[in-house]
Amino acid sequence: MAFSNIDQLFMAIENNELVLPTLPDIAVKIQELLDDMNASAQQIVDAVSGDPVIVAQLIKTANSAAHADKPKVDNSRAAISRLGYKSLRNL
Repeated sequence: MAFSNIDQLFMAIENNELVLPTLPDIAVKIQELLDDMNASAQQIVDAVSGDPVIVAQLIKTANSAAHADKPKVDNSRAAISRLGYKSLRNL
């Protein structure tokens, strides 16, 4: 459903007609692992590594200008270690 203006968007929200896309299963799995106090770092790395798009985005972010003073990372484990779980959740 495309909206030509903000009023249509608000009307769709009020009428419960707005359909938001769901997160991919892998993103839900990662969030569940991050919420699980018993989940190991390896389980999180394994889940993240299952999606090449997520891995690419993590590595790109870990090597961004904000981390320019650090050595480049080239794998999901190093990227997650550099960014931390909070950033992983936000990405």
